[in-house]
Amino acid sequence: MFRAGALPCGLYLALAGSVASFIVFYWVVRRVGAGVAAMTSYLVPVLTLAMAIAFLGDRPQPLQLVGGVVILAGVRLATWRLDRESQPIPEGAA
Repeated sequence: MFRAGALPCGLYLALAGSVASFIVFYWVVRRVGAGVAAMTSYLVPVLTLAMAIAFLGDRPQPLQLVGGVVILAGVRLATWRLDRESQPIPEGAA
């Protein structure tokens, strides 16, 4: 039913894709706070587009580039206040 190579692949997906991701995310939460760490999820489409260009040779559509710029501008705008005050925004203080 399963091939011999399926088990190592499944273990890699479980460990690298799930376990390692959660460990890194919660490490980031400790360092910068939950609000800023949650904004990293907004960068997933931008990083996915960059990796598709770098590794697969994809050519991005103009709307994808505009979307990436909008995402980066939104994250920058949301974290701008942190640079000036140099302290994390308290949770629930929106």
